[in-house]
Amino acid sequence: MEVVDLQAQFVRAVREFHDGALHDAEARQVLYCLSGRLIDGLSYDHIAKKENISRDAVKRRLQAARRGILQALVRGALADRHHELPPRSLAKLAEKVGEALASRRPPGELIEQVADAPARAAAIELVERVRSGLRWFPGLDSPDGQAFVSALTGILDEVL
Repeated sequence: MEVVDLQAQFVRAVREFHDGALHDAEARQVLYCLSGRLIDGLSYDHIAKKENISRDAVKRRLQAARRGILQALVRGALADRHHELPPRSLAKLAEKVGEALASRRPPGELIEQVADAPARAAAIELVERVRSGLRWFPGLDSPDGQAFVSALTGILDEVL
């Protein structure tokens, strides 16, 4: 059940990022790059050609997408606790969550500098849930489960 809840959190974060990107032309291009990578499995070079931008621009847009999805994921974890942060604080906390996911160190060591205690607790719990939930993802044998694993890997490939 825990893995289903975690999957729902990721889906909610991606949906929130997607909906926010629909209102801005540059953000839509970020969304197109993300969809080309995750859904179509396109290489950076293929996306660059398709979108008529440089390979480096594709990388930057995918980094922006990953940042946006991580922020949405953290925002959702905070909302589950009826807590929110100003945009700048949320961005910094999401960055710390990304660092914690990339590290094998205890999440509290990387997130302990966050002064807001409820936000710190939500972020630490989120990192622990993602870490523990990842071991279950390879066991998702359905086509939808495998698609989710592939998408999750694509979103977090620079983080994990």
